[in-house]
Amino acid sequence: MLNPAGPARGFTLIEMVVVVAILGILIGLGASSYSAWIANSRIRTAAETLASGLSAARNEAIKRNRLVGFHLVSDLGAGCTLSSSGTSWVVSLNDPTVQCNIDISDTTAPFIVAKKSAAEQASEVTITALNGGGAPADTVVFNGLGRVMVAGNNPIARIDIDSSAIAAADTRNLAIQLTPGGLIRMCDPNVPAANPPDTRECIP
Repeated sequence: MLNPAGPARGFTLIEMVVVVAILGILIGLGASSYSAWIANSRIRTAAETLASGLSAARNEAIKRNRLVGFHLVSDLGAGCTLSSSGTSWVVSLNDPTVQCNIDISDTTAPFIVAKKSAAEQASEVTITALNGGGAPADTVVFNGLGRVMVAGNNPIARIDIDSSAIAAADTRNLAIQLTPGGLIRMCDPNVPAANPPDTRECIP
């Protein structure tokens, strides 16, 4: 003898609407966090790329025992200009203005040692380079001892890296500081001054 089948079970329309609403909320929260993570990763990538360029310029100056400059430029094309907000950089013996397209060479001016676009893997970043007085700067020159040439040069003393892609409250800004002695240091401008100092904070 067969048992009669029980009542059919399934999702009601209300249950489906509730599930879809919850999923929408969770996806919205996740998308916001993911966007912030991507933007902050781009900031760090740009900061590390700039720091590597500064280190390359300093190391090359020591190795060659001569002046070597790190230049922020608008782009790596033939019409490049020096720019305090440039997302590309050139390490060279001479000013690379309108010559950023020249290959790395010891025989052809401006004698480029290294170059890179900081935006290649870090789009939507904002770069602001300043001298020791807080004015825009685009170049820093290292001497054979690895020290910054200060006299008459108004060299870069700090580079701030930010993002325009997300709200400021969600951005993890970074900065690169240079001392007259040639020390290159990455720091977090959002870390408040503390006693004893936090190793991440930027030195005024």
